[in-house]
Amino acid sequence: MERKTVQRDVLLNVIVKAGHITIKDILENAKSCFPSMSIGTIYRNLSVLENEGLIRRIPTIYKEDVYETTDYPVHDHFICKDCHTIIDLERKNCFKPYLNKYGDNVEEKITVYYGTCVDCLNKKKC
Repeated sequence: MERKTVQRDVLLNVIVKAGHITIKDILENAKSCFPSMSIGTIYRNLSVLENEGLIRRIPTIYKEDVYETTDYPVHDHFICKDCHTIIDLERKNCFKPYLNKYGDNVEEKITVYYGTCVDCLNKKKC
């Protein structure tokens, strides 16, 4: 475990408050608390926080991945293709770790669904 730093605490607090957040938004929010925060510092510390299991990265089909805290159990996500809102989805089936045919230990699975959220669907009806 790496030593605790003020920058890391700021980043973790920003992510916890936001729920789901991109690096661009992390930088914007972190600079309000820590004006000298650089993008390099953010990337390095996000990597540390992810490796320590305090945050998880949600890969998306868009330019930026999204980060969230690991305070909640692993769950799936729905991302609206129109407004990019992210909605947490409860898992329908419990994921159990397994060894794949190559002998790798598969420990976690994150599924991201894409579609149109109800708000965007309602806007299209008008």
